Amino acid sequence: IDAVAITHLHGAHFGGLPFLAMQQRYAPRSRPLFVGGPPSLERRFHDAAVTLFDDFFFSPIYVVDVVQRLLALIEGGHRGLLHVSGADRVSKYQFGALMAKAAGFSMVQVRRGSLDDARLAAPRPKDMSITSQRFCRLTGLEAPGCLDGLLRFLEDRNQPLSARLGSRRDPLTETTMGRA
Repeated sequence: IDAVAITHLHGAHFGGLPFLAMQQRYAPRSRPLFVGGPPSLERRFHDAAVTLFDDFFFSPIYVVDVVQRLLALIEGGHRGLLHVSGADRVSKYQFGALMAKAAGFSMVQVRRGSLDDARLAAPRPKDMSITSQRFCRLTGLEAPGCLDGLLRFLEDRNQPLSARLGSRRDPLTETTMGRA
């Protein structure tokens, strides 16, 4: 994408722009991005805040960790229903704060919110967190911590997934919990 034209500032037309800008932190551009729109676009863009829910929980895990753990399950011949997740139960807001801390981002544009106030088209459960305890007992592997996964994601962000999987030390033999 080299240019974005915003015709007017309704959410369906403007809403993705702050996220596109945030994505550039993870995948820096080699060419400038030109954004055009009504005169009030620049002020609206700078006033836009991202709302992260402090009452919606999940157990994030870095995709490289998921792939490596799935391979361990396959190679070990394990069968049955097993959850593979990160070790930490965090809210979307906590996750955003950890990401900001790890990447050196400001939280100025991040607003704390509630799922109850979101007016979503369909109801959502507030707790999507799961535990990998059975997986850990069965395989002897530990669930990775959220901050550790974020730090490795940031370290790897300019590499394709194939390189991330092939060039890393084997984290299955290392403890990933407790990294500060």
